[in-house]
Amino acid sequence: MSQGWYLEMNKITRIASALRTKDDRGVVLVTILVIGMVITMVALSLADLTTTQYATATKSVADSNALLVAEAGIEESLTAINVDNTFAGFVTNQEFFNNDTQGRGVYTTTVTTEGGERVITATGTIYRQGTDHVLSQRKVRVSLVGTSSEGYSVYTGAGGLVLSGGANIANSEVYVQGKIILQGGAKIGSKSQPLNINVANIACPNTANPGPTYPSLCSSSSPAVTVPDWTENSIVGRVCATNQTQFKFPDSPWNYDQQVSDGNDGNGFIPGCIAPEVAVPTYNRMEHLSQVTATVNYASSPTYNCNNSTPTDGWSRTWPNNTSFVGNASIASACKITVNGNVHFTGNLTLAGGSKFYVPESAGATRPVILVDGNITIGAGTEILPNSYGTTIHFVSSKSTASCSPNCTSLTGTNLYNSQNSTVINVDGGAKAPGVIVQAPWGKITIASGAQVGAAIGQKLEISGGGSIVFGTKLSSGTSTWTIRSYQQIYD
Repeated sequence: MSQGWYLEMNKITRIASALRTKDDRGVVLVTILVIGMVITMVALSLADLTTTQYATATKSVADSNALLVAEAGIEESLTAINVDNTFAGFVTNQEFFNNDTQGRGVYTTTVTTEGGERVITATGTIYRQGTDHVLSQRKVRVSLVGTSSEGYSVYTGAGGLVLSGGANIANSEVYVQGKIILQGGAKIGSKSQPLNINVANIACPNTANPGPTYPSLCSSSSPAVTVPDWTENSIVGRVCATNQTQFKFPDSPWNYDQQVSDGNDGNGFIPGCIAPEVAVPTYNRMEHLSQVTATVNYASSPTYNCNNSTPTDGWSRTWPNNTSFVGNASIASACKITVNGNVHFTGNLTLAGGSKFYVPESAGATRPVILVDGNITIGAGTEILPNSYGTTIHFVSSKSTASCSPNCTSLTGTNLYNSQNSTVINVDGGAKAPGVIVQAPWGKITIASGAQVGAAIGQKLEISGGGSIVFGTKLSSGTSTWTIRSYQQIYD
């Protein structure tokens, strides 16, 4: 073979080798590109997922904050209505917070009248901090019931008023014939809403068997008001307490805080003041019974007792005016009772959770009275609803520990002492009874925290647990004391 042939073959070999190298490099390049695209898509997906989750979390936090801001608007508007009955709402933005973490939270509110109720509608808005960009907006609507009457809304006899835990009385004038005892973090009044409080200190001798002289005026050695040492502003308002010399607890030069103080123009503790001696209001039981026109065995009467009925009748019943029901009555969940007028029960009356009681429009401003010979229990979840006039129910237990019960017309001495320490009316903390009057002429009333009650009149009143008890028979705004009856979120 010629040299030229060899040269030509070498040339072909070099070309083939070069072509193979280029092909291998192309495959590697394509592979790298494919892997890079996959990694890029995965990274983009993860970034999108992270962004979505962050946006969802941010939106959820903003939604929660917007709802809280709206509820703050409700609370501020409720306070304003109870100061000025003509208050129409916060028409301009009210700033609740403004910071880098939460953004800027503002609320506006409107107050309208629907029938006998007031309605507050609050809008809470969250803006991105430093911008006009809205992150979230929520609306809340509450209906209010207004209650009014003359006299005190907390009215006790020689047994006095005992508050424990974090119980708090607001929006009320207080009259106590005996003593006031505060325990734990309990309070009466506040700096913004000081109360008018009279404590007559007629509760001696303080013994298990006080004898026929009970109740008599206690001396200064047995103070009318007792609060825990070193607490801050336990009682705020105008305080007239007979034979009370102490307003700091402990009474020490090292104690700079007055536990009985004035608040904003509440006058504070009045040295040497003598509270008027006012008898606890009684209820004319005999007059009530004289009007009875029908007597019914409650347990065996499906016309009035809904506990054994079926859903087809709606569990709705009407109690006619001037009816006396014989025996115990327990009103269970889902029962709906319309109280057409004054009724009477010879046994115990228990209102269980979920039951609802209505006052008809025909009652107008006349409050129906439920007179009970035994104990009254208003359980958690019970709702007692007013008519459009704001009229609710007056509950009276005439039970005592004396032999004359339930027909006692007067009690003194050891009989009164023993009776005032026996609970005859118990209102559970979950009960909704705005404007309702509970009265125990000879016994003790206990109210758990959070209960909505218009007025409490009894020989002794004990309020326990945390939260506020807002009574409403004495007016704070000159027309009505307003309390929340219902709550709903509005979704546009």
